[in-house]
Amino acid sequence: MQRVSYQQGSVLRKPRSIGPDVWVFRYMDGEVQRSEILGTIDKFKSKAAARKEADKKLLEINERLAGIKVSGLCDRFKRECEKEDVELRPHSIATYKSFLRRVRDQWGESRVEDLAGDILALEEWVNGFHTLGTPDRVIPDRLAKGKLIPGKTIPGQPPRPASKKTKLHVKAFLHLLFECAMKWKLLKLDRNPATLIKVKGRKKKIRPANIITRDQWIALTTDPELCSHVRTMIFVAMLLGLRASEILGLRWDDFDMKRRIMRVNRSQVGKHTGDTKTEGSEEELPIHEDLYAILEAWREEQTVAGVHTPVNGWLFGSLITGRPFWRGTLQKDHLIPAGRKIGIPNLGWHDFRHTYRAMMDEEKLTLEEQRVLMRHEDIRTTLGYGGKSKAETVRGANARVVEMLRKHA
Repeated sequence: MQRVSYQQGSVLRKPRSIGPDVWVFRYMDGEVQRSEILGTIDKFKSKAAARKEADKKLLEINERLAGIKVSGLCDRFKRECEKEDVELRPHSIATYKSFLRRVRDQWGESRVEDLAGDILALEEWVNGFHTLGTPDRVIPDRLAKGKLIPGKTIPGQPPRPASKKTKLHVKAFLHLLFECAMKWKLLKLDRNPATLIKVKGRKKKIRPANIITRDQWIALTTDPELCSHVRTMIFVAMLLGLRASEILGLRWDDFDMKRRIMRVNRSQVGKHTGDTKTEGSEEELPIHEDLYAILEAWREEQTVAGVHTPVNGWLFGSLITGRPFWRGTLQKDHLIPAGRKIGIPNLGWHDFRHTYRAMMDEEKLTLEEQRVLMRHEDIRTTLGYGGKSKAETVRGANARVVEMLRKHA
């Protein structure tokens, strides 16, 4: 396989039997030499002028030839993702870049057409996908209030096989990558090769959802060591079923306290403020009297000398950064420790959303009511929330079926 490299090409003056001489641009298209007429000597008075015209064409040619290799395709895909007019969430861009590095490391020197034709190799790579693992992290000694605090070593995580869900994401990414190659005329196929990849294994959640019981809820919200802003966030999460990014993206002007309604307008992921996950997520939601009282108490905590002083208008803003709090830090420093006290070792923000849907199901709300309150566009997404049904919740239904069999016996 010939290595694809950038070229300069050459510009030559070629005489013609009829008419003025022409400038000809010669270059290599893979292993084939090609030539293209740039124009007559009347149009380009000097070789330098013709060379300037050739350089314009050379940019497109070199980019196309570089894209013949998987590494070139990855580079172009990355540049497209980084354009300002691309409507991608920051989390999606980060995920794409992570997958791009893995694809480039594995297939970078291969030609795109060769990779597209080796379905078995692609399928084997996807099904053998694994996490990269993390190295041990050493925290050095430090001084705090005049005392020496010894450092410690935090063990890293070894590589482990990826879940089927992750493998399906990798397959979807390869599908997108090949779609771009076909759109950019780097691959001449009628069918995307990624559609032929079969992902093996049983699809199951790595961490099952934690459905919070009533006793656990009372213990959690009355924990005296829980910070007030975290407690208020927990109430918003549980009583409205919002995602953590949507809670952090709330501003006080999203609330109409007189009408007892609020609107979800944005999401906050890290430093990035953007749109909600889906268009259907931007909905007006009712504010119950219980939640109204909690929000009013939180407003009082942010009031100084009779003036409401939230951090830059955010409902949950950090005085240090001037932006919303960091989700990971809140979970690590506050939510997980509080969860351990109530018997949930790995309590996460999304567990409140799962519990919210489980409560609706227990109260026999219609599926359409549940979908609207969860702000899902597809009812199938709603059905995936709430965890597995407990035996006690279906005992009555089971009894009715058994009674029916008794009657027919």
